[in-house]
Amino acid sequence: MPRELDLPRSESDLNELFLSSAAYRNSAEFVKMMGFVARRSRIAPFNAYLLYIQKPDILRAASRAEWSAEGRFVKEGARPLIILKPFAPVEFVYDMEDTQGSGVADGTEGADNGEAEDWRSKGFVPESEIAGIVANMEAAGLCLDPLDLKELRLRYRVPVPFSQARREPSRRLQGLRPGTGRKDLPAFFGALANEYARHLLGHWGAFSVEINGKLHAVCDRDRSDLDRNEMEWEAECVAFIVCGRVGLGRGGAEVLARHLDPAISKPRIDFFAVLAAANKMLKGFSLPKGPELPSDGLQLLLF
Repeated sequence: MPRELDLPRSESDLNELFLSSAAYRNSAEFVKMMGFVARRSRIAPFNAYLLYIQKPDILRAASRAEWSAEGRFVKEGARPLIILKPFAPVEFVYDMEDTQGSGVADGTEGADNGEAEDWRSKGFVPESEIAGIVANMEAAGLCLDPLDLKELRLRYRVPVPFSQARREPSRRLQGLRPGTGRKDLPAFFGALANEYARHLLGHWGAFSVEINGKLHAVCDRDRSDLDRNEMEWEAECVAFIVCGRVGLGRGGAEVLARHLDPAISKPRIDFFAVLAAANKMLKGFSLPKGPELPSDGLQLLLF
């Protein structure tokens, strides 16, 4: 039975929702939640999290109109699940098991322990998706070390232009150097995603990028006062979500759950910052070009 959701309306509400959830109190639940958010690449990470806390065993979510277009209709009395839409009120969606009809996408129902494949994965070609993320780094005033660019292009066949390395950005990301044990693209890109996340999370301080002579904040908060365990956990959470959504493995989520070991001090994680950083990394930056974002901040998670 889906749980009732007291929809968060601010950054602090979202963090309190997470800190009070089983995903924060229990390492096994955290592993499940992170895997769910990382796999649902067709919806924003924030909405994936909202769906998980309402119904962890959901098969596939869609609106009444979307189900109708597939030849299915929502059963009478079905309980709606809540997600948010950019610059719009909430939207109600329904699980596949709460619909009926003959129209089901061929070969998708029941995949991966009941998960519908067309909802679970966009089918990205990882190399092209990674190239886009690297281009987003440049837009944010960051770039890779020239040796890392060569590794991406020559060893892993990621189509990243070398011209990016010749810029003089405000910050340069450092990946794993040759000979440090990396063996595959997931390990290599995961390390870069971790480093990129630290900038977006404010671990190295606030910073801006200049566009057409005007500074735009990429990270508007200095969070360099966090302890090392909190920084590591946040950055790894972002890297795990990003790698999962572009079709690359990032080890087991169990590695992340070690931070919830009762034998060590349990860190507080800014889950809003984690989801926002993952969204920025995956989709690039909505640098000002139109109306300002609503003051509640949650719209940042939905682009």
